[in-house]
Amino acid sequence: MPIRIGGVTVLPGDVILSDPEGLTFVPPHLAEKVVTSSEDVRFRDDWATRCSGRASTRRAGRLEVTDAMEAEYQAWVKARGAKKP
Repeated sequence: MPIRIGGVTVLPGDVILSDPEGLTFVPPHLAEKVVTSSEDVRFRDDWATRCSGRASTRRAGRLEVTDAMEAEYQAWVKARGAKKP
């Protein structure tokens, strides 16, 4: 039986993710994709933090990722023994 939480319909089987900013409800058929994507985002954020001191990689406050940097990122993920999605 569906329920409403804060104006959102939650269905049986939905995966609920929480953080200090609130709740996210994920339909079960998307749960694996959400987890895989969030892992990639977390790895990229960690790596971008490492690279953020490079003056040549920043434009308008954003990290500009070149092909060379993407290759470096892939090597960094591999060195960490992480499985890239």
